[in-house]
Amino acid sequence: MGSVSINNETTVFEEVTINGHKGYHSEHEGVNMYVWIDGYCLYTLQGTCPNEVLLEIIESIQPPNN
Repeated sequence: MGSVSINNETTVFEEVTINGHKGYHSEHEGVNMYVWIDGYCLYTLQGTCPNEVLLEIIESIQPPNN
């Protein structure tokens, strides 16, 4: 599997669990971003909306059938 780079020098950065998978949340200048891999797809979601809205979107994502 490949790798993903996230600038964490000037960014609030934390490891999170997303739908049972390890992921990362970062916040920089009002932009929240989530990155995670479910074993099949790499996902990134970012936006300036409240963090709760992004989490609702993430919860609604259904992985493809393998």
